[in-house]
Amino acid sequence: MANEPFTIAEAELYIPELWSPTLLDAVKCKLVMADLTVDRSAQLQGGDRLKIPRLGAMAANPKQPKQNVTLQQPAGDAVSLEIDQHVEASILVEDAAAAVTKYNLIDEFIRVEGAAAIAKKFDADLLTLYSEAQGAVQAGGHTGDDLKADLLRMLRQLNEADAPEEERFFVIHPATLERLLALDPVISRDYNPMADGIVSGQLNMLLGAKIFVTTNVPATVDSGVTTYHNLYFQKNAFTYAVALGPRVQFAYLQDKLGTLATADMAYGVAAQRPSFAVEFSISE
Repeated sequence: MANEPFTIAEAELYIPELWSPTLLDAVKCKLVMADLTVDRSAQLQGGDRLKIPRLGAMAANPKQPKQNVTLQQPAGDAVSLEIDQHVEASILVEDAAAAVTKYNLIDEFIRVEGAAAIAKKFDADLLTLYSEAQGAVQAGGHTGDDLKADLLRMLRQLNEADAPEEERFFVIHPATLERLLALDPVISRDYNPMADGIVSGQLNMLLGAKIFVTTNVPATVDSGVTTYHNLYFQKNAFTYAVALGPRVQFAYLQDKLGTLATADMAYGVAAQRPSFAVEFSISE
C-alpha cells in the first residue's frame, strides 16, 4: 500500500511495552488495634500459653473498736492467652522472572504486600474478640433519635461496668461512620466541641472515646442483611502477645532456581476484661 501513513495499528508490533518505574502499591487498611490493647509480649518466657491473674473484688468493711478486722477471700480467676496463631505470606521468584523485570519482586510483594497481609490478619483477630464483649447494643438499621438512644445505652453499659474513663476507644466500620455523621449531636460543635466530621468526614471523639475507622471491623451476612460488629471499649478489655516476628526470611532453592521469601508472625489474642467492652452492631 503506497502513500499511506504508518499508523499505530500497523506499528503496534514494533512498539515496546513500558511499565512505570514505580509500582502502585495496594491501598492498605488502617491497622489500629495493637495500640489500643494491652501488649504482653514481654511477659512470654517460652511456652505457648500465658496465664494472666484476674483479681476478685474486695469489699470495704467498717472497723469496730476492739474488734478484729474482717478477713476476705476474694474469688479471682485467670485468663489464658494462647499463642495459637502462626500466619505467613510467601512467594517464590524464579531467576528467569527476576532477570526480565525492572522491579525487585521479592521486596515489593513480601516487605510491602506480605507484611501488610499479616498485619491485617493480626488486627482482624483482635477485632473478632467482639464476640466476648459482655456488653452489647444492637442498633440494627436505626437512625435519628433511635440511633442516639443506642449510643447512650452503649455509654451506660461501659459506665456501669466501672470501666476507667481514660483510654476508651470506639472502633467502627466506614458504614457505621456514615450513619453517625448524619446525627447532629455527633457533627455539631454545639453538642461536641471536638466535632469536625461535617468538614473532614472523620470523627475525633465521641462519648469520651477516640474514634478509629477501619474495614477490619468484622461483618456478618444473614438473609442479605450485613451487620457490622463495632467495638466500644477500654484498653484493658483486650490483650495480645507476639511470640515470633513479624519477620522476613529468604532462602535460595537450587532445585527451583529461584528465591523463596516468607513473612510470618506467631501470636495470640484474648479478652482479659470482657466487661470493659461493648459490641455496637449496625445493620444495612
